[in-house]
Amino acid sequence: MSGPLAGVRVIEVGHMLMGPYCGMLLADLGAEVVKVEPGPAGDIGRSISPHAIGSHNAYFASLNRNKKSVVLDLASESGREAFGELVSTARALVTNLRPSAIKKLRLTYDGVKDWNPKIVCVALTGYGLESP
Repeated sequence: MSGPLAGVRVIEVGHMLMGPYCGMLLADLGAEVVKVEPGPAGDIGRSISPHAIGSHNAYFASLNRNKKSVVLDLASESGREAFGELVSTARALVTNLRPSAIKKLRLTYDGVKDWNPKIVCVALTGYGLESP
């Protein structure tokens, strides 16, 4: 992909709107955005109706265009290991989960710096990481 962010890899762990929208903008600017979805059904945005073609809907397609996608269980050892491989080659990690989930899944700089000390971690939350 071409654009000002060509060659930049971003890992997105988010759902619904804010995280996927941020990832969409970065992908539109040329970044390689890898969306990490929870198993087995993937992002909850995939289930929003109406479904235009089979299981595809316009909402999910519009927010996740130009992205790659992988399903990982970030709470499992194998999922965490695969996530570490992604993080090791990324420039940024974007998440918009609840603060408690961000901490539990270690989606903070302290949680990923051993794989990549130069990574930029962005947590898109309504009221910061110290809110409920």
